[in-house]
Amino acid sequence: MESKTIVVSQGRLPIWRAILAAGCFSWILYILGLDAWAIYQVGYDEKLWTACAKSMNSVGYFFAAGVLLSLRRTVRISPAENLLQTDLQVGPFRKTITQSAPELEYMSVFKNQKEQFEANLWYKGNKHYKMCAFDKPAEAFSFARDIAKKLNIDLLDATRKGDFTWIEMNETNA
Repeated sequence: MESKTIVVSQGRLPIWRAILAAGCFSWILYILGLDAWAIYQVGYDEKLWTACAKSMNSVGYFFAAGVLLSLRRTVRISPAENLLQTDLQVGPFRKTITQSAPELEYMSVFKNQKEQFEANLWYKGNKHYKMCAFDKPAEAFSFARDIAKKLNIDLLDATRKGDFTWIEMNETNA
C-alpha cells in the first residue's frame, strides 16, 4: 500500500441545502423567541406551558432537518498509520471518529434502490464502509478505480444483480 493519506470529501455544501438549513435553524430561533416572549408577558400559566412544550416538538423536527441538510462527511484513510477517520461537520461544529483501519479487501460499485451507483470499501468478509454515491456509473467507477489503485486492492463491478465481475485495474472503461 502507498503511504499517502487518502481523503474523500463531499466538498462544499450546495447553496440550496445551506439556505434550507439556515431556514430551519432560523425557524427554531423564532419559535423559541415566541415562547420566551409569551412566558415573559403572561408569567406562569399551565396552558401556556403546555403550548410551549408542544412547540418543542416542532423545534426537534426542525433541528433534525437542519442538521441533516447541513451535515458534511469527510473520510480519511491512512494506510501507513493504519487509521480510518470520519469527520462529521455541521457548520463550525466537527466530530472526528477515529478507528484503526481493518485489513481492506476490495472496492465495489453497485446500483442501490435509488438508482444511484455506490462505491463501497469492503473489509472483514461482509463488512463495508460506504464511501460515495454517484448518479452516473462512469463517475462511480472512476472514483472506485482511483481508490483501489491507491490502496492496492481489487475492484468489483456489482451493478448487475447476480452478475458480479472483477475489473482489471488497467481497463479504462467500466
